[in-house]
Amino acid sequence: METESKPTQFDVTATVISQKGTCHAGYKVGDQLCFVGTTISGAPVCLSALDCMLSSVISLRYGANYPWAPEGTIQLACPDAESPVVFELKRIPPVVG
Repeated sequence: METESKPTQFDVTATVISQKGTCHAGYKVGDQLCFVGTTISGAPVCLSALDCMLSSVISLRYGANYPWAPEGTIQLACPDAESPVVFELKRIPPVVG
Protein backbone atom coordinates (compact mmCIF):
# COMPACT_ATOMS: atom_id res chain seq x y z
CA MET A 1 0.00 0.00 0.00
CA GLU A 2 1.36 3.37 -1.02
CA THR A 3 1.40 6.15 1.58
CA GLU A 4 0.61 9.65 0.49
CA SER A 5 3.05 12.25 1.70
CA LYS A 6 1.79 15.68 2.61
CA PRO A 7 3.41 18.62 0.84
CA THR A 8 5.87 20.63 2.90
CA GLN A 9 4.19 23.61 4.52
CA PHE A 10 6.40 26.56 5.33
CA ASP A 11 5.74 29.33 7.81
CA VAL A 12 5.54 32.84 6.35
CA THR A 13 6.28 36.26 7.83
CA ALA A 14 4.92 39.58 6.61
CA THR A 15 7.07 42.52 7.66
CA VAL A 16 6.15 46.17 7.14
CA ILE A 17 9.00 47.66 5.08
CA SER A 18 7.37 50.98 4.16
CA GLN A 19 4.47 53.05 5.48
CA LYS A 20 3.35 56.48 4.30
CA GLY A 21 0.67 58.74 5.69
CA THR A 22 -1.49 57.50 8.55
CA CYS A 23 -2.22 53.78 8.59
CA HIS A 24 -5.67 53.26 10.09
CA ALA A 25 -4.57 49.88 11.48
CA GLY A 26 -1.54 51.53 13.10
CA TYR A 27 1.16 49.63 11.20
CA LYS A 28 4.70 50.99 11.46
CA VAL A 29 7.91 49.93 9.69
CA GLY A 30 9.21 46.77 11.36
CA ASP A 31 5.80 45.44 12.46
CA GLN A 32 5.41 41.77 11.64
CA LEU A 33 2.68 39.20 11.17
CA CYS A 34 3.62 35.52 11.45
CA PHE A 35 1.62 32.85 9.65
CA VAL A 36 2.44 29.60 11.45
CA GLY A 37 0.31 26.56 10.73
CA THR A 38 -3.28 27.74 11.08
CA THR A 39 -2.51 30.78 13.24
CA ILE A 40 -1.61 34.42 12.69
CA SER A 41 0.36 36.18 15.41
CA GLY A 42 2.23 39.43 15.86
CA ALA A 43 0.86 42.85 15.00
CA PRO A 44 -2.91 43.41 14.89
CA VAL A 45 -4.42 42.10 11.65
CA CYS A 46 -5.85 44.62 9.18
CA LEU A 47 -8.46 42.73 7.17
CA SER A 48 -7.86 44.83 4.03
CA ALA A 49 -4.12 44.11 4.11
CA LEU A 50 -4.78 40.44 4.91
CA ASP A 51 -7.10 40.18 1.92
CA CYS A 52 -4.34 41.49 -0.37
CA MET A 53 -1.67 39.13 0.93
CA LEU A 54 -3.53 35.90 1.71
CA SER A 55 -3.18 34.23 -1.71
CA SER A 56 0.56 34.96 -1.68
CA VAL A 57 0.89 33.64 1.89
CA ILE A 58 -0.75 30.39 0.78
CA SER A 59 1.47 30.17 -2.32
CA LEU A 60 4.66 30.76 -0.33
CA ARG A 61 3.52 28.22 2.29
CA TYR A 62 3.59 25.53 -0.39
CA GLY A 63 6.91 26.51 -1.96
CA ALA A 64 5.92 28.87 -4.77
CA ASN A 65 8.35 31.45 -6.10
CA TYR A 66 7.65 34.57 -8.13
CA PRO A 67 9.96 35.07 -11.15
CA TRP A 68 10.29 38.83 -10.50
CA ALA A 69 11.17 38.51 -6.80
CA PRO A 70 13.99 36.89 -4.81
CA GLU A 71 13.31 33.24 -4.01
CA GLY A 72 10.73 32.77 -1.27
CA THR A 73 9.72 36.44 -1.05
CA ILE A 74 7.33 38.98 -2.50
CA GLN A 75 6.45 42.58 -1.71
CA LEU A 76 2.81 43.65 -1.57
CA ALA A 77 1.01 46.88 -0.69
CA CYS A 78 -2.27 47.29 1.13
CA PRO A 79 -5.12 48.82 -0.93
CA ASP A 80 -5.08 52.21 0.83
CA ALA A 81 -3.75 54.49 -1.93
CA GLU A 82 -3.54 57.53 0.36
CA SER A 83 -1.55 55.82 3.15
CA PRO A 84 0.03 52.71 1.63
CA VAL A 85 1.71 50.08 3.75
CA VAL A 86 4.16 47.80 1.94
CA PHE A 87 4.79 44.32 3.32
CA GLU A 88 7.58 41.91 2.49
CA LEU A 89 6.34 38.34 2.69
CA LYS A 90 9.05 35.79 3.30
CA ARG A 91 8.97 32.00 3.44
CA ILE A 92 10.69 30.65 6.55
CA PRO A 93 12.63 27.39 6.15
CA PRO A 94 11.37 24.59 8.41
CA VAL A 95 13.30 23.92 11.59
CA VAL A 96 15.19 20.65 11.30
CA GLY A 97 15.59 18.58 14.41
